[in-house]
Amino acid sequence: MNVGIDLRPLDASQSGGIVPLIEQLTSEVFALAPTHRFIVFTNTGYRLPFALPTHVTMCEVADGSAAFDAGLEGAKTEVLLRAYPTDEPIDFPAAREVTFVPDLLHMDRPDWLPPEVVTRRVVAFGRAMSGGAVLAPSLHAIGRIRAHFPTAHATPLLVTPPPPRLRERFIGSPHSEEAARIPHGPFFIYPARGWPHKNHAVLLRAWSRFHELHPQYTLVLTGTGGRVPELLAASPNSSVRDLGYVSPRLLVELYRRATGLVFPSLHEGYGLPILEAFEIGIPVVCGNSTSLPEVGGDAVLGVDASDDAAIASALERIVAEPDLRTSLVSRGRERLADYDSTAGAKALLKALEDVGARAIPTEQLRVRSSVTAELLATSETQLRLVTQGEETTLDTTRLLSAILRYDRLVTSQTGPLVTVVVTMGDQRGDTARCVRAWTQEQTLPRHKYEVIVAFDGKNWPDLERVKQVLGPLDRVLHVPTDSESEPWAQGATHARGYWLYFAEAHSYGESECLEEMVRYLITEGRPGASSRSLGLGEKLSGRLEEQMFERVSAIRTEDSHWSKLFLRGAAIEREAYLRVGGIQGKYRRFAEPLLAARLHRAGYRLGHARRSIVRHWNTNSFAQLEDHIRDYATSESAFRLYEPEPESEAYFGMPPEWECGGQTDPVLSRMEARVLLQTLIRGQGSVQQLLQDLPACLLGERRWRWPAALKRVLRKIRIHLMSEGTERTNAFAAWWQRAAAGARLDFVTRLDGESIEPRDDVAIDHIPAPLLAHFHPLEQYEGRPFRWSKPVSHIKLALPPGKQVVELRTRELRPKLTLRAFVNGRRVAVEDRSLSEQVIRVTVREEVRRTGLQYLTLTCRPWWFKGDSRRLGFPLFGILRLT
Repeated sequence: MNVGIDLRPLDASQSGGIVPLIEQLTSEVFALAPTHRFIVFTNTGYRLPFALPTHVTMCEVADGSAAFDAGLEGAKTEVLLRAYPTDEPIDFPAAREVTFVPDLLHMDRPDWLPPEVVTRRVVAFGRAMSGGAVLAPSLHAIGRIRAHFPTAHATPLLVTPPPPRLRERFIGSPHSEEAARIPHGPFFIYPARGWPHKNHAVLLRAWSRFHELHPQYTLVLTGTGGRVPELLAASPNSSVRDLGYVSPRLLVELYRRATGLVFPSLHEGYGLPILEAFEIGIPVVCGNSTSLPEVGGDAVLGVDASDDAAIASALERIVAEPDLRTSLVSRGRERLADYDSTAGAKALLKALEDVGARAIPTEQLRVRSSVTAELLATSETQLRLVTQGEETTLDTTRLLSAILRYDRLVTSQTGPLVTVVVTMGDQRGDTARCVRAWTQEQTLPRHKYEVIVAFDGKNWPDLERVKQVLGPLDRVLHVPTDSESEPWAQGATHARGYWLYFAEAHSYGESECLEEMVRYLITEGRPGASSRSLGLGEKLSGRLEEQMFERVSAIRTEDSHWSKLFLRGAAIEREAYLRVGGIQGKYRRFAEPLLAARLHRAGYRLGHARRSIVRHWNTNSFAQLEDHIRDYATSESAFRLYEPEPESEAYFGMPPEWECGGQTDPVLSRMEARVLLQTLIRGQGSVQQLLQDLPACLLGERRWRWPAALKRVLRKIRIHLMSEGTERTNAFAAWWQRAAAGARLDFVTRLDGESIEPRDDVAIDHIPAPLLAHFHPLEQYEGRPFRWSKPVSHIKLALPPGKQVVELRTRELRPKLTLRAFVNGRRVAVEDRSLSEQVIRVTVREEVRRTGLQYLTLTCRPWWFKGDSRRLGFPLFGILRLT
């Protein structure tokens, strides 16, 4: 195989750590692959510093893509390794290119580089991502590539740098004139170019602190330039020696004589000087971010590189603690010994062979890269990425990056860019007019998107009107359901677009809605975003709903908030949507925040596209709005019951109606009263607790529902009597919360009618709170969650038919208790195995069972921990069903 290696971008004095890395890797690859032919393309700026084997040819080419193309063609190059990304458009097929990408500094921190450098890198690195593979020196760099280029054609591969082998490569001492530059006293060394991310300004402040205590020490800077001369001129310090670029032999000698390496870089793709220090045998102080912890591990003294006091303190420890120095040096040598000297070269060779064997796409055979002047010139007509008028024009860097993303999407996407899924369920406005806004009135080119109308099977005349405004790419999907969310879920499964855009039959997008959304997603690099919603509707409920929405959305659209998803108008990458499981239609209106939480938990950060606008018809009456609130709260409760996830509380909190829901159960009240009567007959129990149960025994669920309903009615009357203003909006918000609380209360009072799937083994934090009554809040013991019961406690069990044995895991926290167990108010056998197995075992016989949930009641004499006033029963860690 003929392998071309492009070293033209490298400059030994300007390119930093990438130069020794490429030198070592190419030397190893040449030795590993004697049957391949390598053609090294270079210019007058750089040469490999070792003798080349016979199957390696050095080819010096003139500047410019034409000369390079001619060299590649003449050498019959089959695969091309680029030592660094370049913005040079060439005829060589991108599918056969492998590019080394040391870091993505220009995308992580573009403010640390000159604008012209960022601009060139955006184009160059974007071009690399359209190739066959990109090589990165660390897992951190791989992660940044995947984060910034999730849909890149190029495969990101890890190529670990080999050990530096400085002593082998640079034998002998430096020349006398070079040796004269080495300080005579003790010193620390920092080999780094003077780029902002190398953090010289903070290091110099740290050095001033350290030098006050240790004036005999010198700080040696090598390879600098950049801002360093300016920093030193602004604050002269005779203890800082700036040697600039030094030869490799002098660098080795500086390492040998140094007290230690200080490497406070803020951003690294790898950090080769750390390995060089390990080999020479000097301790290392370095930053604790990006790739540096991955390279240094426990063999370095890591610090917050932005904290000059922390750096100074670390230097102080190196000087003052000989045991620490010895330990770091020893661990550094051990860490270096673990490196496979040929692993990186083998990975590089395999990447070259794999990419060289790939078929070349037809469109790449003799087509220049799409990132050319022509693309830049036509970018505005492609997507109008630059805004006009009074709005600020996007900066060049973001523009070029957006062009690259858009270009990749257009060239790789076989179907439409966007699928708009419109649900025909809750129809408040003009349904046909809403659908027409998507099918006929958008400025995004019509061939770039499709519309799926998900019809719930209810309003057939409206459907006929809707069909008249559909285009050739659009279609109707029949989804008979009462759930507002299920049509979205079904529509998404039939979508072909790169993005899914969710809309309702009572909301419509303004003409630039989709175009502005696509523009936002591309320029911001977000996986999804919600449009800005403006309300329609003149009735009181609609006006108050809009005021409430504006108040809530102002919080939820903040960049740090997890819940930016409003399905009245929102876009999500289809791949991200499917990866988290999509919309769960069975949870109806609660499906929206559930999807937002799962996207956030999976690492997707959504945005808010304010220039993408939808108009939304609000509710027409309080009754309609209350139905929606009830649907949401009931669906939320169903999710908590059927999919109890401890992690979900961080997103949705724990409503008091749910936490205490086990006690607002009329069936439980009757069971508890029955148990208390039996214990009172034996001279035990509490008359007061029995009297507290009597209202629920007589009134059933009305005991809780009537007072709650009365409060809601009174609040609604108060809202109607108030005048417009903040006070009325606050009252409306309080009524809304009461309505939601009432719906959750209705759910838990009717819990016995729910079909709960039996589970064989469940931890306490996965047991829904309404299935427990008279338990204290969750605690931790040895890292495991548990709850203390009260002297009389209840557990609602979903059990399969037949005799069942249930074990309650209690661990060793409790004394031996005199326990009594009741199932559905009837006494059953209980075994307290606190000493042997640390469990309580209860047998549920067939004759005591009832239809639905089984109510297990446990009673014991109360006891207390010293200093804890709570009346305790037993600790519950989990429940296990044996048979």
